[in-house]
Amino acid sequence: MVSSLRQQILDIAQKRPNTNSAEVARLLGVSRERIRQLRHAMGLPTKYPKPLQTHKCKKCDNQISMRRLYCGQPCRYGSEKGTVQCTYCNELFLREQRYITRAKKNGRIISFCCKQHHGKWLGAIRTKQWKKIKKECAAH
Repeated sequence: MVSSLRQQILDIAQKRPNTNSAEVARLLGVSRERIRQLRHAMGLPTKYPKPLQTHKCKKCDNQISMRRLYCGQPCRYGSEKGTVQCTYCNELFLREQRYITRAKKNGRIISFCCKQHHGKWLGAIRTKQWKKIKKECAAH
């Protein structure tokens, strides 16, 4: 009986290698514990990991785990950028969408493409030379 049970377990393990003990026990009409004991005695694995649940990345359609939305930073930050106009030089630049949304929510309508323009704008506001600096920036 035991040798035929072992042979049946080996047959199932060869046909369907990821079958867990509960399924084998149901097929053979014995307890899960007995299947575990026999698998252990035969040197077969007694536990199998659950299959990883996956879905597609929002941007590139690569398969990724269910806990993530994007496969990596290039997809995450590349897909969430919006175009904004610099308050100082009026050039268009890319900014992460979350920053644009947060600025609109907080009532901020000014954005700068670089720190230098932000500093020049602050200095112009403080010294009231905004028009002069705006002409300089438009010249280059």
